[in-house]
Amino acid sequence: MTNLTNQHRRDAIAKSLAVYKESNQRKTESIEYRGKDTPLEVITIKPEFLLLNHDNSRLSAQLFDHPKRSIVEQQPTSDEAQKILAELLRSTDQYSRLKDELKAMGQLHPGLISRDGLLINGNTRVAALREIGVEGVEVAVLPEDAVSSDFLDLEMSLQMRRLTHQDYTFTNELLLMDKYRKFGHTDKQLAKKMGWIRRSEKKVAEATQLLNLVKEIRNQSNPPIAFSVFDRMSQHLKDLNTEYQIMALTDFREAERMKWGRVAAMFLSINKDQTRAIDDEFYEEDVIKRLDGDPSVVKFFEDYKKVEPPKDGLADLLGSDSSNNEKIDIQLFAKKVMSELVDESGHIAKDLTPQLEKVREAIRKASDAIIIKGKNKEAAQAPSEILSETRISLEEVVMQFADISKLPGFDPKRFEFHLKKVHKSLEDLTKEYEKFQAKDKSN
Repeated sequence: MTNLTNQHRRDAIAKSLAVYKESNQRKTESIEYRGKDTPLEVITIKPEFLLLNHDNSRLSAQLFDHPKRSIVEQQPTSDEAQKILAELLRSTDQYSRLKDELKAMGQLHPGLISRDGLLINGNTRVAALREIGVEGVEVAVLPEDAVSSDFLDLEMSLQMRRLTHQDYTFTNELLLMDKYRKFGHTDKQLAKKMGWIRRSEKKVAEATQLLNLVKEIRNQSNPPIAFSVFDRMSQHLKDLNTEYQIMALTDFREAERMKWGRVAAMFLSINKDQTRAIDDEFYEEDVIKRLDGDPSVVKFFEDYKKVEPPKDGLADLLGSDSSNNEKIDIQLFAKKVMSELVDESGHIAKDLTPQLEKVREAIRKASDAIIIKGKNKEAAQAPSEILSETRISLEEVVMQFADISKLPGFDPKRFEFHLKKVHKSLEDLTKEYEKFQAKDKSN
């Protein structure tokens, strides 16, 4: 890559295009360009003439948190910037598998470049092909007039149609959608690019809410938590956002407490089912009593207690005891959890302290108890639900019997057999219920 200028790259691409035309080649790649299906010439060019794209949204999150981000942004064509981009691409999920596939089968799909050699699509493939040591890479070449807004539009189209080899991570996809909107595109245009037909407005709103949630949590830590940390929490965050939006409509304070309670649990590696059990009163009502009176851990929570003003504002008038409104500041507690776990690079790299180990175990026990209670409630209601559905089915049979019994295929003996079975089952169930009532009265 050393000493290669933009002019060198443009000249090499122009020469390859000239060879393409002179040899009457017909290999093309059709893409949607500015709203039209456009066939592009596919040339073979040495990999050193191709530039890894610093604005590649597949790497947005990783670059955002990279210590040498400024070099990549200010000198994207420099050898150092290109080396950083290649290292980041090699660290992406499934890179090794992609490289193995390219070794075994060769390049099956062309990349996509500008006339300056900038890779719009195929960055990971080119990084892998360079590592393999290929002499030539197939790329489709965009028209001369292609600009940055076209590059983003193409990236959206290619990625969301899943024509690329790797899916974007959770946070990179959110950042890509955000970038697309910042370029001046409407929510309707974004939904179309994403291929969302049903509930498209809601999906766009959810994507915005999720990115805002990630940014809000990131900024609770100094340095900010790396975007990549949230890729492992995507389902936690989606569940949290769904419930938060519903709760915030009626009680913003409760929604906030639930949110930060779940965020703390996420960073303590509580699984998604257990995290769903956490509500706004979870830590006061369910966690503290499971700390076995350990003074150091109980004090850990005491340090985060504060008196919250009552919702109705009548406490002063009625002389209410303020201690009844004493709550844990869940947001401060969540910040403490994150600060204990996140290192200087913004990644989770520290071990839990003995205090937090005990807190995590108490959260797990408390959430499991809530889950079991919910399952028991469902189990207790199940017989009534089964009877209700059975009754509805029998009522339908009664209503239709006169017509059904006249049909040629109706079998009276078979019907009578099953009718007697139903009578017997109902009699048995009635006897069991009468025993239950008698036992209940005696108690």
